[in-house]
Amino acid sequence: MNEYGGYIQLDSYSGQEYYEGPSILALNSGRTALRFFIQVRQIKELLIPSFCCSTVRQACEAEGIRWKYYSTGPDLRPILPPKEIPEEGRWLYLVNLYGILDDEEIQAIHKNYPLMIADYTHAFFRKPLAEVDTLYSCRKFFGVPDGAYLSLSLSETGKAEALELCTQYQALPLDSSHDRMHFLLGRYEGAASDFYQEYAENNEIFSQEPVKRMSPLTHNLLRAIDYHTAQKRRTQNFHFLNQRLRSFNRLRLPDIPGPYAYPFWPGESLPKGKILRQKMIEQKVYVPCLWPEVNDRAEENEMAENILPLPIDQRYTAEDMEIILGRLIPLLEG
Repeated sequence: MNEYGGYIQLDSYSGQEYYEGPSILALNSGRTALRFFIQVRQIKELLIPSFCCSTVRQACEAEGIRWKYYSTGPDLRPILPPKEIPEEGRWLYLVNLYGILDDEEIQAIHKNYPLMIADYTHAFFRKPLAEVDTLYSCRKFFGVPDGAYLSLSLSETGKAEALELCTQYQALPLDSSHDRMHFLLGRYEGAASDFYQEYAENNEIFSQEPVKRMSPLTHNLLRAIDYHTAQKRRTQNFHFLNQRLRSFNRLRLPDIPGPYAYPFWPGESLPKGKILRQKMIEQKVYVPCLWPEVNDRAEENEMAENILPLPIDQRYTAEDMEIILGRLIPLLEG
């Protein structure tokens, strides 16, 4: 029975989500989106980068499939084994680190590995290629407690298979997000450090969460976002930092639409990134170590410890970038 009257809840927003359509599936997290993908594509083995989040491996474990590692070069691009004859059930998991891979590079890799899913959790604003299955994370780009999109390539899929995918998706339970909102609301009115523990605990929740459809609350929040401004400001802030830090940065970075962060890898003659990270945190510039778990894999240890993902998101202006530089550059020149 419907309720009427009483106190007024959060308004329903009438905007449009950035990704919508029959081939876009909205799920509760990137981890569960990958698990659902493994199920519907009947994957038996996944080739994954050793330089990425451990949640990818955990998703494989949860679905009981095999995985093998491939390496990542110092330019953040994949070092893939020679082209193989496609084997049924064996797929490539391609992570677009910091969004540096453009469409042409993705297409070239897909040509050699036609059974491939592209992870765009660092590249929310890069639209999916029609022929490539693609995964997106909402939490890494916007103030939402959860949410992910899975863009499925249906160009080779018959109507019967498309209907089956839709049926499997609609059969998933619906997520609920209201219990995960406190750290976001607190951060809006207070300091990030006051609510960081709640944020970390929220991240851990998804290690136990089953595959679900995106919650109505997260859908609603995503309809309220000004995506044009968010993308524009991220792009402007990225270019602002790159102009000033290019000569210090070991990475040569291309133009990236609405980037996730500015990856700064200090040159060999400069202080190590792990030292700079601690000094920046002391100055209240919170620079994470994205994948500390790769420290047991020697090839990527240097990158994990010393690449600093500097904040450039839509909360900030050029004035904020100047402040961040004012705290970082003296550490480089000192």
